[in-house]
Amino acid sequence: MIQKKQTKVFRRFLGSDPVSQIQSHLEEKGIKNRSDEFYSREFVSRVFNGNASHSKIEAAIWEFIEEETERRKEVVAKRTEVLETAKTLSHA
Repeated sequence: MIQKKQTKVFRRFLGSDPVSQIQSHLEEKGIKNRSDEFYSREFVSRVFNGNASHSKIEAAIWEFIEEETERRKEVVAKRTEVLETAKTLSHA
């Protein structure tokens, strides 16, 4: 079960509307409930906020956080590369 403290950290990291981001991730991965339907926003919210336990959704949340962390690292690396290139051009 996701703890309230973890939810606070996740919210700060993901920014506005983290539940929609997670729900989109679930849909992209094709993660559905027993009725072969995508999980509702309300249920994803309950799991994300630590009010319900669901191993499949919790695993997907952790996976999403890890993927987003890697994506952001790549963005920072690209920005750094662009800035370094710009610095060399301005000193030429």
